[in-house]
Amino acid sequence: QLAPVMAKKLDHPAKFIRQWTIGCLLGQLGLSEYAEKGLAMAQHDEDESVRGMAIFNLGAVINKVTFPLARKIAQHLLDVFQHHEDKVDRDSAYFSILKAMEVPLEKHPRISKGVKPEEID
Repeated sequence: QLAPVMAKKLDHPAKFIRQWTIGCLLGQLGLSEYAEKGLAMAQHDEDESVRGMAIFNLGAVINKVTFPLARKIAQHLLDVFQHHEDKVDRDSAYFSILKAMEVPLEKHPRISKGVKPEEID
């Protein structure tokens, strides 16, 4: 019952509110009905922290959406991971991909070691 009330804040002028709202709806609650909005925020929000939070949490819902939307999300995550200049965004995409693949937290390779292209499956 709280999700629709929270979702009204996805376009709030304060970046902090947008950031934590999309994080909660996708990452904490795993609500796939907000995946399309999350992807739009990951791609176009004016604030980098909002984009980063959306990127980080898209992996939590990618397996719950239609194939065309999942494909768009996957393409965006891979593009950010492989080509984005900002290390925080690349790391967010990396962990989102691991979340989508349901890799347990204890089996996550440390991002600090530097992932080489040949290590990516």
